[in-house]
Amino acid sequence: MFDSVVECIVKRKATPGVICGRIAMIILNLLVTVLTILALLTQSFLFAVAFLGLMASIALTVVVFKKTCVEFEYNYFDDKLRVDKVSNSSSRRTLHTFDVSKIELLAPEGSSHLGGGVNNRVKYDYSVHDNAITSYILVASDEDNDICELKFTPNEEIISAIKRFHSRNVYDN
Repeated sequence: MFDSVVECIVKRKATPGVICGRIAMIILNLLVTVLTILALLTQSFLFAVAFLGLMASIALTVVVFKKTCVEFEYNYFDDKLRVDKVSNSSSRRTLHTFDVSKIELLAPEGSSHLGGGVNNRVKYDYSVHDNAITSYILVASDEDNDICELKFTPNEEIISAIKRFHSRNVYDN
């Protein structure tokens, strides 16, 4: 029915919490390294324990850095908008699929068309968290036919593809 296939990949900006977590992991690794060196200079039994602690902290740091490098992929096809989360450019997981044929509204964040909105809707934030880039709010049904609000950062191709079929409900002011 619809012949539009549009994809968009955006990288999420690191939030202050993510930055603090990464810094904490680096500090932890430095402390454990210093303790390992001190244990090496004093006693060999403590060195083995400290070395295992160092290996564990390095492994934990790798996991934290991989999990905090997040991209979102938006796929618009057959009047469905699918949002995938890509962690560390390797693992992909579909988060939600929204039925755009049941769209109520698509407008930039902060637009006057959003009004007060309904507070009891489920809200999802899959945007880049960057104030320099315009995020949009999509109000539509998800795969469970629940009306949801999606905050996302699409490119102009996705906006124009949705507008082509649902021009009454798309505002790009």
